[in-house]
Amino acid sequence: MQKLITINIDDDDDDVLGVTEHLNNYLSEGWKVTMITPLGGAYGIQNDEEDGRVGALGWIAVVLEK
Repeated sequence: MQKLITINIDDDDDDVLGVTEHLNNYLSEGWKVTMITPLGGAYGIQNDEEDGRVGALGWIAVVLEK
């Protein structure tokens, strides 16, 4: 059996932990990651006066198999 999930990615440092936590839920239920594909996203300058770093938004598609 396969399952396709999409996960939102942004430039927030905590986002990596959110992706890990999201995938860990599936992995703990016996699912295995068979493919990760980046999907479209937007890039731009963050509107934070403290830094003008370039930020990124996007999605990844993850195929899971059990």
